Amino acid sequence: MKQAKVERCEASVTNDSGNMQLVKVEIHATDVSEDVENYQQYGLAGNVGSGSALVFSINGTRFVLGLNKLEGRPGELAAGEVMLWSEFGQKVHLKDDGNIEITASETVVNGELHVRGEIKNNGQTVTHHTHGGVLPGGSRTDNMQ
Repeated sequence: MKQAKVERCEASVTNDSGNMQLVKVEIHATDVSEDVENYQQYGLAGNVGSGSALVFSINGTRFVLGLNKLEGRPGELAAGEVMLWSEFGQKVHLKDDGNIEITASETVVNGELHVRGEIKNNGQTVTHHTHGGVLPGGSRTDNMQ
């Protein structure tokens, strides 16, 4: 007969080098397990360092689902909104008005960037703008350095 149990625990990542992240789980001071597999959702990978988790035990074999760092979690999301975030302040917020808000100190795009619509900087369009003092004819500005 299979025995299953779910418990809340404190966990810390011990190995994030392979396909399956391994964690140390501590249910209480005398119940500690090393190298427990942490199952993460497809397309998302994270290393919280340490945090709270749910540990499942089936016939003595343990695995972790939902390793989370609750401190710093952005709150007050509207129903249906999603946010990808880190403890370092970066955020990608899929908002309920259909917009996406990205917060980062720097954003790097590897590959081509295609934009449909206007590009704005501080509310001013940069898609179609003119420069004064340019000579008429075939003159052009130099390439960006």
